[in-house]
Amino acid sequence: MEILQIILLLAGGIVLLYYGGKYLVRGASSLALRLEMSELIVGMTIVAMGTSAPEAFVSIIASIQGSPGIAMGNVIGSNIANIGLALGLAAIIKPVLTQDTFFRREFPFMLIASITLAVITIDRHLSRFDGILFLILMAIFIVYCIRNAKNGVNNSLSDNDADILKSKYHDIVFIVLGLLGLAYGSDIFVDGATRLARILGISEFVIGLTIVALGTSLPEVTTLLVATIRGKSGIAIGTIIGSNIFNILLVLGIAGTICPFKITEESYMADITVMLVFAAIIAPLAYFGKRVARWEGILLLSGYIAYIAYIVARSHS
Repeated sequence: MEILQIILLLAGGIVLLYYGGKYLVRGASSLALRLEMSELIVGMTIVAMGTSAPEAFVSIIASIQGSPGIAMGNVIGSNIANIGLALGLAAIIKPVLTQDTFFRREFPFMLIASITLAVITIDRHLSRFDGILFLILMAIFIVYCIRNAKNGVNNSLSDNDADILKSKYHDIVFIVLGLLGLAYGSDIFVDGATRLARILGISEFVIGLTIVALGTSLPEVTTLLVATIRGKSGIAIGTIIGSNIFNILLVLGIAGTICPFKITEESYMADITVMLVFAAIIAPLAYFGKRVARWEGILLLSGYIAYIAYIVARSHS
């Protein structure tokens, strides 16, 4: 009976997270495009914040409920999934262009955020000071994006643009509905994931790396696929960079500030190393490449599948 309840909680949570993220992204993207902002900046700010909302809700609630393993595992797992799963799938369907000049300037922020997380938590502890530091860095990044919001804009928008809703009021309704779906979905999803971890005898950190990370990464996966198919490479690439930055600086910043915690998982350094490797993989694309080709997408997806297999095998050893 409890297994059935857990399945319903996980399934219901994923559904609410997916549609909540979808509505939030649709409303936020429409509102941003209405302001004629750069596609990459839209992806890195409005869309990335929308798709990172599930991670934020799940990690913050998990931290408050005394499950910091899920919070940290969710962030690391989601960042790996954003590159290995989301970008990999998108590139397999259609090569993702990386020619936007913004990508050359904004990408280092993601790499710096990832390295900062690894250095700060080398002592296996996320203090309140660390959380505040992350939030300060997040504020600096937001200010930087706002200052460059309209630089290099080359997308002229019309009233019948497919990405634009009927009015700004529709944008707000979509955003509110999305936030509500994310809030309720993340709450019941964390509940189901925690119960599952206890029954299977698997650490909450591993659950956060896999099930929770996959569930909360659905908005990123959907956004990247849709954006790539529609030829919106700027939004697709921007979403990856912005989401990974928000996951570290904003999500862990809030979680650490509210409830500092220790990292007890023995494999933590191995998992964060994998996150750094995935982040570094797209570095050559930022500076030398012009697109993420299909074969590169296959490599990214294969690497992600291999990592999941490694986690499963590790949890049973």
